[in-house]
Amino acid sequence: MKYIFVDLDKTFIKKDITLYLFFKLLKKNFLSAMYALFVLSVYGEMHLKKYLSKFIYLIDFEYIDTLVNKKILSFLEKKESEVKIVLATGAHIKIAKKITERYLIFEKWVIATDKINCVGLNKLTEIKKNIAGEAFMYIGDEWIDFPIWEEAFAIGIVTKDRKLLSTVKNLSKKVTVF
Repeated sequence: MKYIFVDLDKTFIKKDITLYLFFKLLKKNFLSAMYALFVLSVYGEMHLKKYLSKFIYLIDFEYIDTLVNKKILSFLEKKESEVKIVLATGAHIKIAKKITERYLIFEKWVIATDKINCVGLNKLTEIKKNIAGEAFMYIGDEWIDFPIWEEAFAIGIVTKDRKLLSTVKNLSKKVTVF
């Protein structure tokens, strides 16, 4: 196995960073937050993420540090010399860049664009573009990650959903529960 791909929201970080940023904006500038909802309703989630990324300065990264899943971080630090660790996220590039600058275990990122939300099958497509047929591990947290786990050599999962965990374990692959 040459690669470990790690989801950001509710996996590496225990919260959804886009939602966190929205609520920070809501507290700081109500009108901009209402405009964000307008952007979401008219233009969709990708444009919302782009719009919110303008307010990245509102993110308290010292607070975000407290939300990092320490079990995953420890696991990745042990594997760092053996594999390439890649942040695979639907978050905007500005957020992915900040995370990879802060946590140097990530060699690069697979991210959403203005047109494609990098989740589920879209994320799997992007992962495949980066691995040239090599085996990989994927660490994720929800049902939308299932197609990626089906293709992965090894699985990491963060969930309290017993049905999801049982279904993932039935894939007959090495499963690490965080």
